[in-house]
Amino acid sequence: MRIAARSALALLAAFSLAAQSLPTRAAPVVPSTAATPDAQATAHAQTLATARQAQADLAVLRKAGENGPDQPYRDALLRYAQQYYAVNDALKKEAAADPEAAAATAAGDVAYKSYRMLRAAPDTTPRAMAIADAARQSTADAQGKASDAAIARARARLTAEDIALPDPFGPALYAKGQTGPLVEVPNPVGVHGFVFTPFAYAPWQVELQWADLDDAKPPMAATDLHACGGALIAPDWVLTAAHCVWDRDTGKVRPVSQLRARAGANNLSAPMPASRIDRIVLPSGAMAYIPSTAFAPAQNDIALIHLATPLRAGPKAKAAVIAYAPKTLPPIADKRELTVSGWGATEAQTFGEQTAPAAQHGILRMSPDLRFAPLRMIDNAGCYERIEQGIQDVFPDAKVGPLTASSLCAGSSLTGTCVGDSGGPLVLHTVQASRPVMDENAAPHLQDGPVRGDRPLLVGIVSWGVGCEDFTVFTRVSSYADWIAATLAPQRARRHQGDAANRQINTNPLDS
Repeated sequence: MRIAARSALALLAAFSLAAQSLPTRAAPVVPSTAATPDAQATAHAQTLATARQAQADLAVLRKAGENGPDQPYRDALLRYAQQYYAVNDALKKEAAADPEAAAATAAGDVAYKSYRMLRAAPDTTPRAMAIADAARQSTADAQGKASDAAIARARARLTAEDIALPDPFGPALYAKGQTGPLVEVPNPVGVHGFVFTPFAYAPWQVELQWADLDDAKPPMAATDLHACGGALIAPDWVLTAAHCVWDRDTGKVRPVSQLRARAGANNLSAPMPASRIDRIVLPSGAMAYIPSTAFAPAQNDIALIHLATPLRAGPKAKAAVIAYAPKTLPPIADKRELTVSGWGATEAQTFGEQTAPAAQHGILRMSPDLRFAPLRMIDNAGCYERIEQGIQDVFPDAKVGPLTASSLCAGSSLTGTCVGDSGGPLVLHTVQASRPVMDENAAPHLQDGPVRGDRPLLVGIVSWGVGCEDFTVFTRVSSYADWIAATLAPQRARRHQGDAANRQINTNPLDS
Protein backbone atom coordinates (compact mmCIF):
# COMPACT_ATOMS: atom_id res chain seq x y z
CA MET A 1 0.00 0.00 0.00
CA ARG A 2 1.06 3.70 1.52
CA ILE A 3 -1.49 0.20 1.77
CA ALA A 4 -2.94 -1.15 0.01
CA ALA A 5 -5.42 3.64 -2.93
CA ARG A 6 -5.64 4.52 -5.24
CA SER A 7 -5.52 3.01 -8.63
CA ALA A 8 -3.87 0.61 -10.90
CA LEU A 9 -0.50 0.87 -12.42
CA ALA A 10 -0.72 4.63 -12.50
CA LEU A 11 1.00 7.28 -14.54
CA LEU A 12 1.63 9.70 -11.75
CA ALA A 13 1.11 13.18 -13.07
CA ALA A 14 1.31 15.87 -10.42
CA PHE A 15 -2.40 16.51 -10.55
CA SER A 16 -3.51 12.94 -10.10
CA LEU A 17 -0.76 12.26 -7.61
CA ALA A 18 -1.80 15.07 -5.35
CA ALA A 19 -5.36 13.82 -5.36
CA GLN A 20 -4.29 10.16 -5.40
CA SER A 21 -7.70 9.55 -6.74
CA LEU A 22 -7.87 8.84 -10.43
CA PRO A 23 -7.49 5.22 -11.48
CA THR A 24 -5.25 5.40 -14.52
CA ARG A 25 -4.58 2.62 -16.94
CA ALA A 26 -1.20 1.16 -17.64
CA ALA A 27 0.23 0.73 -21.08
CA PRO A 28 1.13 -2.88 -21.83
CA VAL A 29 4.39 -3.76 -20.11
CA VAL A 30 7.06 -5.30 -22.33
CA PRO A 31 8.28 -8.46 -20.65
CA SER A 32 11.82 -8.42 -19.35
CA THR A 33 14.44 -10.50 -21.07
CA ALA A 34 14.85 -14.08 -19.95
CA ALA A 35 16.61 -14.64 -16.65
CA THR A 36 20.36 -14.99 -17.06
CA PRO A 37 23.19 -15.98 -14.72
CA ASP A 38 24.33 -12.35 -14.70
CA ALA A 39 20.87 -11.14 -13.71
CA GLN A 40 20.69 -13.71 -10.95
CA ALA A 41 24.15 -12.80 -9.69
CA THR A 42 23.21 -9.12 -9.60
CA ALA A 43 20.03 -9.89 -7.70
CA HIS A 44 21.93 -12.06 -5.22
CA ALA A 45 24.45 -9.29 -4.63
CA GLN A 46 21.56 -6.98 -3.71
CA THR A 47 20.07 -9.61 -1.40
CA LEU A 48 23.44 -10.12 0.25
CA ALA A 49 23.96 -6.39 0.83
CA THR A 50 20.49 -6.10 2.37
CA ALA A 51 21.12 -9.14 4.57
CA ARG A 52 24.46 -7.78 5.76
CA GLN A 53 22.71 -4.61 6.92
CA ALA A 54 20.12 -6.75 8.69
CA GLN A 55 22.97 -8.59 10.43
CA ALA A 56 24.36 -5.28 11.66
CA ASP A 57 20.94 -4.20 12.91
CA LEU A 58 20.56 -7.59 14.61
CA ALA A 59 23.81 -7.07 16.54
CA VAL A 60 22.59 -3.68 17.75
CA LEU A 61 19.27 -5.23 18.77
CA ARG A 62 20.91 -8.02 20.78
CA LYS A 63 23.09 -5.49 22.59
CA ALA A 64 20.08 -3.26 23.37
CA GLY A 65 18.17 -6.26 24.71
CA GLU A 66 20.71 -6.75 27.49
CA ASN A 67 19.12 -3.81 29.32
CA GLY A 68 15.56 -5.07 29.06
CA PRO A 69 12.61 -4.08 26.82
CA ASP A 70 13.15 -0.33 27.14
CA GLN A 71 12.70 2.29 24.41
CA PRO A 72 16.18 1.85 22.85
CA TYR A 73 15.43 -1.87 22.51
CA ARG A 74 12.07 -1.14 20.89
CA ASP A 75 13.67 1.30 18.46
CA ALA A 76 16.34 -1.25 17.57
CA LEU A 77 13.67 -3.93 17.13
CA LEU A 78 11.77 -1.77 14.65
CA ARG A 79 14.93 -1.07 12.66
CA TYR A 80 15.79 -4.76 12.51
CA ALA A 81 12.21 -5.74 11.62
CA GLN A 82 12.21 -3.32 8.72
CA GLN A 83 15.48 -4.70 7.40
CA TYR A 84 14.42 -8.30 8.01
CA TYR A 85 11.38 -7.85 5.77
CA ALA A 86 13.48 -5.97 3.23
CA VAL A 87 15.58 -9.14 2.98
CA ASN A 88 12.42 -11.15 2.30
CA ASP A 89 11.52 -8.75 -0.50
CA ALA A 90 15.05 -9.03 -1.92
CA LEU A 91 14.80 -12.82 -1.87
CA LYS A 92 11.62 -12.63 -3.94
CA LYS A 93 13.33 -10.40 -6.50
CA GLU A 94 16.27 -12.78 -6.64
CA ALA A 95 13.88 -15.68 -7.16
CA ALA A 96 12.27 -13.84 -10.09
CA ALA A 97 15.69 -13.88 -11.80
CA ASP A 98 15.97 -17.64 -11.34
CA PRO A 99 15.87 -19.38 -14.77
CA GLU A 100 13.52 -22.14 -13.62
CA ALA A 101 11.09 -19.67 -12.04
CA ALA A 102 11.26 -17.46 -15.15
CA ALA A 103 10.50 -20.45 -17.38
CA ALA A 104 7.48 -21.36 -15.25
CA THR A 105 6.26 -17.78 -15.44
CA ALA A 106 6.60 -17.78 -19.22
CA ALA A 107 4.66 -21.06 -19.47
CA GLY A 108 1.95 -19.59 -17.29
CA ASP A 109 1.70 -16.53 -19.51
CA VAL A 110 1.29 -18.72 -22.61
CA ALA A 111 -1.41 -20.84 -20.98
CA TYR A 112 -3.28 -17.78 -19.79
CA LYS A 113 -3.12 -16.18 -23.24
CA SER A 114 -4.51 -19.34 -24.84
CA TYR A 115 -7.28 -19.45 -22.28
CA ARG A 116 -8.21 -15.83 -22.98
CA MET A 117 -8.25 -16.39 -26.76
CA LEU A 118 -10.44 -19.47 -26.49
CA ARG A 119 -12.84 -17.77 -24.12
CA ALA A 120 -13.24 -14.88 -26.56
CA ALA A 121 -13.78 -17.13 -29.59
CA PRO A 122 -17.49 -17.73 -30.39
CA ASP A 123 -17.01 -21.31 -31.59
CA THR A 124 -14.96 -22.70 -28.69
CA THR A 125 -16.37 -26.02 -27.47
CA PRO A 126 -16.96 -26.65 -23.74
CA ARG A 127 -14.34 -29.42 -23.84
CA ALA A 128 -11.69 -27.14 -25.35
CA MET A 129 -12.54 -24.48 -22.77
CA ALA A 130 -12.24 -26.98 -19.93
CA ILE A 131 -8.85 -28.18 -21.20
CA ALA A 132 -7.57 -24.61 -21.51
CA ASP A 133 -8.82 -23.74 -18.06
CA ALA A 134 -7.15 -26.81 -16.57
CA ALA A 135 -3.89 -25.88 -18.32
CA ARG A 136 -4.14 -22.34 -16.97
CA GLN A 137 -4.68 -23.62 -13.43
CA SER A 138 -1.91 -26.22 -13.58
CA THR A 139 0.66 -23.78 -14.97
CA ALA A 140 -0.34 -21.26 -12.30
CA ASP A 141 0.26 -23.94 -9.64
CA ALA A 142 3.58 -24.83 -11.24
CA GLN A 143 4.53 -21.18 -11.31
CA GLY A 144 3.85 -20.87 -7.57
CA LYS A 145 5.86 -24.00 -6.77
CA ALA A 146 8.75 -22.85 -8.96
CA SER A 147 8.75 -19.48 -7.23
CA ASP A 148 8.76 -21.10 -3.77
CA ALA A 149 11.64 -23.37 -4.81
CA ALA A 150 13.59 -20.42 -6.21
CA ILE A 151 13.12 -18.50 -2.95
CA ALA A 152 14.34 -21.56 -1.02
CA ARG A 153 17.45 -21.72 -3.21
CA ALA A 154 18.09 -18.02 -2.71
CA ARG A 155 17.72 -18.44 1.04
CA ALA A 156 20.15 -21.39 0.96
CA ARG A 157 22.72 -19.14 -0.71
CA LEU A 158 22.39 -16.75 2.23
CA THR A 159 22.89 -19.65 4.64
CA ALA A 160 26.03 -20.60 2.74
CA GLU A 161 27.27 -17.05 3.42
CA ASP A 162 26.79 -17.77 7.15
CA ILE A 163 23.82 -15.42 7.44
CA ALA A 164 21.01 -16.35 9.81
CA LEU A 165 18.28 -13.85 10.55
CA PRO A 166 15.80 -14.85 13.28
CA ASP A 167 12.18 -13.73 13.33
CA PRO A 168 12.21 -10.22 14.84
CA PHE A 169 9.19 -11.00 17.01
CA GLY A 170 10.19 -14.49 18.09
CA PRO A 171 11.35 -15.50 21.59
CA ALA A 172 14.98 -15.76 20.40
CA LEU A 173 15.17 -11.97 20.32
CA TYR A 174 13.26 -11.17 23.51
CA ALA A 175 15.00 -8.61 25.72
CA LYS A 176 16.22 -9.42 29.21
CA GLY A 177 13.20 -9.96 31.44
CA GLN A 178 10.75 -10.06 28.51
CA THR A 179 8.26 -12.93 28.77
CA GLY A 180 6.02 -12.35 25.75
CA PRO A 181 5.66 -10.33 22.55
CA LEU A 182 5.62 -6.55 22.86
CA VAL A 183 2.10 -5.77 21.73
CA GLU A 184 3.01 -2.14 21.14
CA VAL A 185 5.64 -3.07 18.53
CA PRO A 186 4.36 -2.95 14.94
CA ASN A 187 4.49 -6.25 13.10
CA PRO A 188 5.06 -6.33 9.33
CA VAL A 189 1.85 -7.54 7.77
CA GLY A 190 2.29 -5.70 4.54
CA VAL A 191 1.71 -2.21 3.19
CA HIS A 192 4.65 0.01 2.45
CA GLY A 193 7.04 -0.01 5.32
CA PHE A 194 6.08 -2.32 8.13
CA VAL A 195 3.06 -2.42 10.39
CA PHE A 196 1.25 -4.58 12.91
CA THR A 197 -2.43 -5.37 12.86
CA PRO A 198 -4.20 -8.29 14.50
CA PHE A 199 -6.93 -7.93 11.87
CA ALA A 200 -5.07 -9.19 8.79
CA TYR A 201 -8.26 -10.66 7.39
CA ALA A 202 -10.61 -9.10 4.85
CA PRO A 203 -12.79 -11.59 2.92
CA TRP A 204 -15.03 -8.66 1.96
CA GLN A 205 -12.17 -7.05 0.01
CA VAL A 206 -13.01 -6.66 -3.69
CA GLU A 207 -10.66 -5.84 -6.53
CA LEU A 208 -11.83 -3.71 -9.43
CA GLN A 209 -9.83 -4.76 -12.45
CA TRP A 210 -9.59 -3.27 -15.95
CA ALA A 211 -11.66 -5.62 -18.11
CA ASP A 212 -11.06 -3.94 -21.46
CA LEU A 213 -7.32 -4.68 -21.46
CA ASP A 214 -7.63 -8.46 -21.67
CA ASP A 215 -6.44 -8.48 -25.25
CA ALA A 216 -3.43 -6.23 -24.67
CA LYS A 217 -0.29 -7.45 -26.40
CA PRO A 218 1.83 -8.57 -24.72
CA PRO A 219 -0.60 -9.79 -22.02
CA MET A 220 -0.58 -7.64 -18.91
CA ALA A 221 0.27 -8.89 -15.44
CA ALA A 222 -2.46 -9.04 -12.81
CA THR A 223 -0.84 -6.16 -10.93
CA ASP A 224 -0.97 -4.03 -14.09
CA LEU A 225 -4.69 -4.72 -14.54
CA HIS A 226 -5.49 -3.64 -10.99
CA ALA A 227 -7.61 -0.48 -10.78
CA CYS A 228 -9.12 -0.02 -7.32
CA GLY A 229 -10.44 -1.69 -4.21
CA GLY A 230 -13.95 -2.06 -2.90
CA ALA A 231 -16.01 -3.76 -0.21
CA LEU A 232 -18.64 -6.47 -0.69
CA ILE A 233 -21.72 -5.29 1.22
CA ALA A 234 -24.07 -7.82 -0.44
CA PRO A 235 -23.33 -10.78 -2.71
CA ASP A 236 -24.17 -8.61 -5.73
CA TRP A 237 -23.21 -5.12 -4.50
CA VAL A 238 -19.79 -3.50 -4.06
CA LEU A 239 -19.20 -0.20 -2.31
CA THR A 240 -16.25 1.79 -3.66
CA ALA A 241 -15.06 5.32 -4.37
CA ALA A 242 -16.73 7.36 -7.09
CA HIS A 243 -13.37 8.39 -8.51
CA CYS A 244 -12.67 4.70 -9.26
CA VAL A 245 -15.54 4.62 -11.77
CA TRP A 246 -15.32 8.22 -12.99
CA ASP A 247 -13.74 9.21 -16.31
CA ARG A 248 -12.20 12.68 -15.92
CA ASP A 249 -11.85 13.04 -19.69
CA THR A 250 -15.59 12.73 -20.31
CA GLY A 251 -16.85 13.95 -16.95
CA LYS A 252 -19.06 10.86 -16.75
CA VAL A 253 -19.21 7.44 -15.14
CA ARG A 254 -17.13 4.91 -17.04
CA PRO A 255 -18.90 2.29 -19.19
CA VAL A 256 -19.59 -0.85 -17.14
CA SER A 257 -17.62 -2.88 -19.69
CA GLN A 258 -14.34 -1.26 -18.66
CA LEU A 259 -14.19 -2.88 -15.22
CA ARG A 260 -14.85 -6.22 -13.56
CA ALA A 261 -15.05 -7.18 -9.88
CA ARG A 262 -13.07 -9.99 -8.28
CA ALA A 263 -12.94 -11.36 -4.73
CA GLY A 264 -11.97 -14.43 -2.77
CA ALA A 265 -8.14 -14.43 -2.78
CA ASN A 266 -5.34 -12.34 -1.32
CA ASN A 267 -2.95 -12.64 -4.27
CA LEU A 268 -3.87 -10.85 -7.49
CA SER A 269 -2.44 -13.66 -9.63
CA ALA A 270 -4.40 -16.38 -7.84
CA PRO A 271 -7.62 -17.75 -9.34
CA MET A 272 -10.36 -15.47 -8.08
CA PRO A 273 -14.11 -15.51 -8.77
CA ALA A 274 -14.95 -12.61 -11.06
CA SER A 275 -18.18 -10.92 -12.06
CA ARG A 276 -19.19 -8.63 -14.86
CA ILE A 277 -20.55 -5.25 -13.75
CA ASP A 278 -24.00 -4.34 -15.06
CA ARG A 279 -24.75 -1.13 -13.17
CA ILE A 280 -22.87 1.72 -11.48
CA VAL A 281 -24.76 4.11 -9.20
CA LEU A 282 -23.57 7.44 -7.79
CA PRO A 283 -25.52 9.75 -5.46
CA SER A 284 -27.35 12.63 -7.12
CA GLY A 285 -28.71 16.05 -6.21
CA ALA A 286 -27.10 17.59 -3.16
CA MET A 287 -24.93 14.48 -2.78
CA ALA A 288 -23.60 14.52 -6.36
CA TYR A 289 -19.96 13.60 -6.80
CA ILE A 290 -17.48 16.47 -7.13
CA PRO A 291 -14.02 15.28 -8.28
CA SER A 292 -10.91 16.17 -6.32
CA THR A 293 -8.36 18.73 -7.42
CA ALA A 294 -4.66 18.85 -6.65
CA PHE A 295 -5.43 20.87 -3.53
CA ALA A 296 -8.86 19.65 -2.41
CA PRO A 297 -10.42 16.28 -1.61
CA ALA A 298 -13.34 14.98 -3.64
CA GLN A 299 -16.84 15.43 -2.26
CA ASN A 300 -19.33 12.57 -2.08
CA ASP A 301 -16.65 10.16 -3.26
CA ILE A 302 -18.76 7.03 -3.10
CA ALA A 303 -20.30 4.64 -5.61
CA LEU A 304 -22.27 1.40 -5.67
CA ILE A 305 -21.50 -1.28 -8.23
CA HIS A 306 -24.04 -3.97 -9.05
CA LEU A 307 -22.66 -7.32 -10.17
CA ALA A 308 -24.26 -9.29 -12.97
CA THR A 309 -23.33 -12.49 -11.15
CA PRO A 310 -23.33 -12.42 -7.35
CA LEU A 311 -20.02 -13.35 -5.78
CA ARG A 312 -20.35 -16.50 -3.73
CA ALA A 313 -20.21 -15.50 -0.08
CA GLY A 314 -20.77 -17.37 3.14
CA PRO A 315 -19.16 -19.77 5.63
CA LYS A 316 -17.99 -22.18 2.91
CA ALA A 317 -16.81 -19.49 0.49
CA LYS A 318 -13.64 -17.41 0.50
CA ALA A 319 -15.56 -14.15 0.05
CA ALA A 320 -17.85 -12.63 2.67
CA VAL A 321 -20.02 -9.55 2.98
CA ILE A 322 -19.36 -6.88 5.58
CA ALA A 323 -21.95 -4.77 7.39
CA TYR A 324 -21.78 -1.07 6.59
CA ALA A 325 -22.05 1.70 9.17
CA PRO A 326 -25.61 2.87 9.89
CA LYS A 327 -26.65 6.51 9.90
CA THR A 328 -26.94 6.29 13.69
CA LEU A 329 -23.30 5.23 14.21
CA PRO A 330 -21.90 7.27 17.12
CA PRO A 331 -18.80 9.38 16.44
CA ILE A 332 -15.66 7.27 16.34
CA ALA A 333 -13.33 8.27 19.15
CA ASP A 334 -10.17 10.13 18.28
CA LYS A 335 -7.16 7.76 18.09
CA ARG A 336 -9.43 4.70 17.86
CA GLU A 337 -7.64 2.02 15.83
CA LEU A 338 -9.11 0.95 12.48
CA THR A 339 -7.84 -1.34 9.73
CA VAL A 340 -7.47 -0.53 6.03
CA SER A 341 -6.56 -3.02 3.30
CA GLY A 342 -5.66 -3.00 -0.37
CA TRP A 343 -3.32 -3.96 -3.21
CA GLY A 344 -1.91 -0.47 -3.72
CA ALA A 345 1.66 0.68 -4.25
CA THR A 346 4.11 -0.18 -1.49
CA GLU A 347 6.50 2.75 -1.97
CA ALA A 348 5.92 5.49 0.57
CA GLN A 349 6.03 8.88 -1.10
CA THR A 350 5.54 12.38 0.22
CA PHE A 351 3.53 14.96 -1.67
CA GLY A 352 6.79 16.65 -2.69
CA GLU A 353 8.25 13.41 -4.03
CA GLN A 354 5.11 12.66 -6.01
CA THR A 355 5.03 16.10 -7.60
CA ALA A 356 8.73 16.16 -8.47
CA PRO A 357 9.42 16.13 -12.24
CA ALA A 358 10.99 12.67 -12.05
CA ALA A 359 7.80 11.24 -10.58
CA GLN A 360 5.32 12.79 -12.95
CA HIS A 361 5.87 10.17 -15.62
CA GLY A 362 6.87 7.34 -13.33
CA ILE A 363 5.06 4.17 -12.42
CA LEU A 364 4.31 2.75 -9.00
CA ARG A 365 3.91 -1.00 -8.99
CA MET A 366 0.92 -2.48 -7.20
CA SER A 367 1.40 -5.06 -4.47
CA PRO A 368 0.61 -8.60 -5.69
CA ASP A 369 -0.55 -9.48 -2.17
CA LEU A 370 -3.36 -7.91 -0.18
CA ARG A 371 -1.87 -5.74 2.54
CA PHE A 372 -3.25 -4.42 5.79
CA ALA A 373 -2.50 -1.42 7.99
CA PRO A 374 -3.71 -0.19 11.36
CA LEU A 375 -4.65 3.49 11.30
CA ARG A 376 -5.88 5.77 14.06
CA MET A 377 -8.73 8.23 13.82
CA ILE A 378 -7.74 11.87 13.40
CA ASP A 379 -10.30 14.62 13.96
CA ASN A 380 -11.13 16.56 10.80
CA ALA A 381 -9.70 19.83 12.11
CA GLY A 382 -6.34 18.25 12.86
CA CYS A 383 -6.46 16.38 9.55
CA TYR A 384 -7.06 19.60 7.63
CA GLU A 385 -4.03 21.21 9.27
CA ARG A 386 -1.90 18.29 8.11
CA ILE A 387 -3.30 18.51 4.58
CA GLU A 388 -2.67 22.24 4.41
CA GLN A 389 0.87 21.91 5.75
CA GLY A 390 1.72 19.02 3.41
CA ILE A 391 0.54 20.90 0.34
CA GLN A 392 1.86 24.33 1.27
CA ASP A 393 5.30 22.92 2.05
CA VAL A 394 5.51 22.31 -1.71
CA PHE A 395 3.14 24.99 -3.03
CA PRO A 396 3.22 27.85 -0.47
CA ASP A 397 0.48 29.87 -2.17
CA ALA A 398 -1.95 26.98 -2.62
CA LYS A 399 -5.53 27.46 -1.41
CA VAL A 400 -6.50 24.18 0.22
CA GLY A 401 -10.09 22.98 -0.06
CA PRO A 402 -12.11 22.07 3.02
CA LEU A 403 -13.01 18.70 4.51
CA THR A 404 -16.74 18.09 4.76
CA ALA A 405 -18.63 16.30 7.53
CA SER A 406 -19.09 13.35 5.17
CA SER A 407 -15.33 12.73 5.28
CA LEU A 408 -13.23 11.19 8.02
CA CYS A 409 -9.49 10.94 8.52
CA ALA A 410 -7.21 8.20 9.77
CA GLY A 411 -3.47 7.81 9.62
CA SER A 412 -0.23 6.41 11.00
CA SER A 413 3.37 7.54 11.24
CA LEU A 414 4.50 4.12 9.99
CA THR A 415 2.28 3.35 7.03
CA GLY A 416 -0.75 4.40 5.02
CA THR A 417 -2.59 4.09 1.73
CA CYS A 418 -1.21 4.82 -1.72
CA VAL A 419 -2.03 4.63 -5.42
CA GLY A 420 -4.13 1.51 -6.01
CA ASP A 421 -5.84 1.46 -2.60
CA SER A 422 -8.66 3.80 -3.64
CA GLY A 423 -12.15 2.54 -2.92
CA GLY A 424 -10.85 0.09 -0.35
CA PRO A 425 -12.46 -0.53 3.04
CA LEU A 426 -11.69 1.18 6.34
CA VAL A 427 -12.98 -1.17 9.04
CA LEU A 428 -13.91 -0.55 12.67
CA HIS A 429 -13.49 -3.53 14.99
CA THR A 430 -15.48 -4.29 18.12
CA VAL A 431 -12.55 -6.24 19.58
CA GLN A 432 -9.82 -3.88 20.71
CA ALA A 433 -7.33 -6.30 22.28
CA SER A 434 -3.80 -5.59 21.16
CA ARG A 435 -3.08 -9.05 19.77
CA PRO A 436 -6.19 -11.26 19.66
CA VAL A 437 -5.69 -14.62 17.94
CA MET A 438 -7.92 -17.51 16.95
CA ASP A 439 -5.51 -20.26 17.94
CA GLU A 440 -3.92 -19.95 21.38
CA ASN A 441 -0.93 -21.93 20.10
CA ALA A 442 -0.42 -19.86 16.96
CA ALA A 443 2.27 -17.22 16.69
CA PRO A 444 0.57 -14.03 17.88
CA HIS A 445 1.61 -12.02 14.82
CA LEU A 446 0.15 -14.47 12.31
CA GLN A 447 -3.52 -14.03 11.55
CA ASP A 448 -5.21 -16.43 9.15
CA GLY A 449 -8.84 -15.92 10.06
CA PRO A 450 -11.37 -13.69 11.77
CA VAL A 451 -10.53 -12.46 15.24
CA ARG A 452 -12.61 -14.18 17.86
CA GLY A 453 -15.56 -12.05 18.98
CA ASP A 454 -14.96 -9.30 16.43
CA ARG A 455 -17.88 -7.78 14.50
CA PRO A 456 -16.21 -5.71 11.78
CA LEU A 457 -18.04 -2.67 10.45
CA LEU A 458 -17.30 -0.78 7.22
CA VAL A 459 -16.96 2.87 8.21
CA GLY A 460 -14.86 4.42 5.43
CA ILE A 461 -13.85 4.23 1.77
CA VAL A 462 -10.32 5.25 0.70
CA SER A 463 -10.64 8.56 -1.13
CA TRP A 464 -7.73 11.02 -1.07
CA GLY A 465 -4.40 11.92 0.47
CA VAL A 466 -1.31 14.09 0.20
CA GLY A 467 1.45 11.70 -0.73
CA CYS A 468 1.51 8.15 0.62
CA GLU A 469 2.31 8.99 4.21
CA ASP A 470 0.76 10.15 7.46
CA PHE A 471 -3.00 10.16 6.78
CA THR A 472 -5.82 9.33 4.41
CA VAL A 473 -9.13 11.08 3.80
CA PHE A 474 -11.95 8.53 3.67
CA THR A 475 -15.57 8.86 2.62
CA ARG A 476 -17.66 8.47 5.79
CA VAL A 477 -20.00 5.56 5.03
CA SER A 478 -22.57 6.41 7.73
CA SER A 479 -23.29 9.70 5.95
CA TYR A 480 -24.59 7.70 2.98
CA ALA A 481 -26.31 4.83 4.80
CA ASP A 482 -29.81 5.93 3.74
CA TRP A 483 -28.74 6.26 0.09
CA ILE A 484 -27.09 2.82 0.18
CA ALA A 485 -30.18 1.19 1.68
CA ALA A 486 -32.49 2.90 -0.82
CA THR A 487 -30.30 1.81 -3.75
CA LEU A 488 -30.10 -1.80 -2.62
CA ALA A 489 -33.78 -2.13 -1.66
CA PRO A 490 -35.40 -2.47 -5.16
CA GLN A 491 -32.82 -5.02 -6.29
CA ARG A 492 -33.29 -7.05 -3.13
CA ALA A 493 -37.05 -6.98 -3.53
CA ARG A 494 -36.79 -8.28 -7.11
CA ARG A 495 -34.39 -11.00 -6.01
CA HIS A 496 -36.68 -12.13 -3.20
CA GLN A 497 -39.63 -12.26 -5.62
CA GLY A 498 -37.55 -14.38 -7.98
CA ASP A 499 -36.51 -16.69 -5.16
CA ALA A 500 -40.17 -17.18 -4.20
CA ALA A 501 -41.12 -17.99 -7.80
CA ASN A 502 -38.27 -20.47 -8.07
CA ARG A 503 -39.36 -22.19 -4.88
CA GLN A 504 -42.89 -22.60 -6.27
CA ILE A 505 -41.71 -24.38 -9.42
CA ASN A 506 -38.82 -26.31 -7.87
CA THR A 507 -39.75 -29.89 -7.04
CA ASN A 508 -36.23 -31.12 -6.22
CA PRO A 509 -35.64 -30.78 -2.46
CA LEU A 510 -31.88 -30.96 -3.01
CA ASP A 511 -32.02 -27.74 -5.00
CA SER A 512 -34.32 -25.82 -2.68
